[in-house]
Amino acid sequence: MEMQQSLQIISKWGSILGYMTIVSGSIFALGGLFLFIIGALPGVLTIFYGIYLVKSAKQAQILLTDVNNEQATITALDYYGKYIRLYGVTMVVYFILGIIGTILIFYFLFYLFGLMKP
Repeated sequence: MEMQQSLQIISKWGSILGYMTIVSGSIFALGGLFLFIIGALPGVLTIFYGIYLVKSAKQAQILLTDVNNEQATITALDYYGKYIRLYGVTMVVYFILGIIGTILIFYFLFYLFGLMKP
């Protein structure tokens, strides 16, 4: 696949996915506010995912007209890097919380059925 095709895909789908992510993040954040303030945090992070995707897609659109625009290339990769880093950190935190939650569930199940003494 040549670079123009890749930039078109990034520009088009990055924008679509970015705006959809911002909207869904807003819904998650509003829904989380009804539970607790901390409940809105996943939605806020999702909004940032979308913002970074949209900004990266806009730079890809600029690169479609001027492939040699070094600043647009750097900016596009910078926003995409921010997206990947934020998503990665979030996934690590979710993974750790999932492991802790699984351990606690098993501990309480064993305790509940008398298989483990407190």
